[in-house]
Amino acid sequence: LVGAGAVGATYGSRLHAPERDQHVAVVCRSNYDAVHANGFHITSPVFGTWTWRPAAVFASLEAAAQASAGAGAAAAAPPPRPWDYIIIATKATTDEAAQAALLSALAPLVSDETHLVLMQNGVGIEQPFRNAFPVVPIISVVTRISAAQTAAGVIRHHRWTSLSMGPFMGRAHAPETPPERNTHMAAVRLAAMLHAGGVPDATVHDAVELQQLRWHKLAINAAFNPLTILCGGVPSAVMAADPRMAASVHAVMDEILGFIPHRFGRRLPAAMKTPEQILRNTRRNPGAKPSMLQDWEAGRPIELEAIVGAPLREARRWGYPMPRLELIYAMLALQDARRSRAA
Repeated sequence: LVGAGAVGATYGSRLHAPERDQHVAVVCRSNYDAVHANGFHITSPVFGTWTWRPAAVFASLEAAAQASAGAGAAAAAPPPRPWDYIIIATKATTDEAAQAALLSALAPLVSDETHLVLMQNGVGIEQPFRNAFPVVPIISVVTRISAAQTAAGVIRHHRWTSLSMGPFMGRAHAPETPPERNTHMAAVRLAAMLHAGGVPDATVHDAVELQQLRWHKLAINAAFNPLTILCGGVPSAVMAADPRMAASVHAVMDEILGFIPHRFGRRLPAAMKTPEQILRNTRRNPGAKPSMLQDWEAGRPIELEAIVGAPLREARRWGYPMPRLELIYAMLALQDARRSRAA
């Protein structure tokens, strides 16, 4: 598990099951010292309160690669063997240098038996991994979860555990990607592990439907997350309860959802929630802040390009106007630039 924040740690803890020979190791960054010493302390209305101690805790991908090669492994780590799944749960980035560094550090960990699992927000996040690893199966994941890391290694899961996954079949520049069926079956196995760990709403989809689901989640994120910042830190539930803001959020979601059939040539699955249902559910989750707002308030980089910029560029490429999202992007990009200059 690469990126052991609130979302990654919550799902990682449900996958870790030594009694079923499932060992989850984590690569931490700012929370390394706390997690290495004490594990994760997790509180959840679904799973209760517990301490999760991963099979191994690494400070970097390089340290994980050394352990995989049999050098420098922690005493509690399982014997070195190929990684079946490498879950990337870091923030999506458009920083080319940071992306190149991540892909380079991942390479020693990837074997013929490895599946890459991309648990990141935004659209178009899979292609850099496909270009770097042309024949490695890639499972794209869309999560719907409200959770926060309130202190290093301290996770509070607020609501939802939904997780949708499916094969990513985008082409690389060279060799043929793995057959969709093989990657689909690897996703089925991963979903079964989550089911056994108490996550019943882990579902598997075909490649096109998974991308539709990714855009559907993006419609929610792109409508709510930037506006929580632009409105001065107002939580999503407060916006959903305000008639004028709810109407504006609804309009942004409509704008993005309308692009999905245009882009993929397929109607939205009937099971996907409507903007009205999304607003109603959001009102039931008071106090929770989207991760973009948490990052903004903590002075960390925000996923502006992954959540707002990338979908706008894709819509332009298809000749599809998104004027509301254009305005949100322009306003938040200006605010972000001013913050960077002041830092």
